[in-house]
Amino acid sequence: LCMTATATSAEIQELKLNMGLRDVNTVVLRADPVQSQFNIVRVERPPNIRGTGGIEEMDGTVKPGLVHVMKRLLKIKNGEPVKRSLWLCRNTSDVADLYDELCEMMPEQAANPLTCPFVMNHSSVGPITAENIRKRRSSINLYLATSVMLLGLDLEDVDIIGMIRPFNHCHDLLQAAGRGGRKLGNLGKRRKVVFYVLFNQSDISNAVPGLTEEVKEFCETDGCLKMFLRS
Repeated sequence: LCMTATATSAEIQELKLNMGLRDVNTVVLRADPVQSQFNIVRVERPPNIRGTGGIEEMDGTVKPGLVHVMKRLLKIKNGEPVKRSLWLCRNTSDVADLYDELCEMMPEQAANPLTCPFVMNHSSVGPITAENIRKRRSSINLYLATSVMLLGLDLEDVDIIGMIRPFNHCHDLLQAAGRGGRKLGNLGKRRKVVFYVLFNQSDISNAVPGLTEEVKEFCETDGCLKMFLRS
């Protein structure tokens, strides 16, 4: 039985129970655990997902935790070389809204789909296949997608991962963080990744369908966020 490195002990025990297995010897190999390769930043999301301000306005209009992200966008706009960023959304409308905002920020780049440095991937536009990514790998700096549309894709050289509205389960957050840092650096070590989780109180309210209590606790805890996800 092969599982991802982000499988928790509770998930492994649940799987054993569901499969009716008894007296099982479990061997877990995590020579390079994904949990040690990222830092987490929680940022309050604006009420309107498109209300972050222009990329040149990085003082009063941008949350302090997002300054690094906006500077990255400015480099993409100016055609400077950068590592890749991946932004995940709970639904397709958020993906489309972010893509529209990027088009407004960078109209010249958006005018040419074949060389545009950012792409979106959700069910309404059809999947971005591995072959498409291979052909355009050198020109894509920013991916926008729902988590489902990323299944089966291996994105290298990603060092910023963002999540717009937290997903329902903590293992979803852990797996999202594991999307980055897959390419080895000069010393043969995994590159560090910054994982941004953007939310406001409406995103973690009881009205959100399927949202677990553990994710609400993650968004509100004062403790170590990485240790919270690992527990």
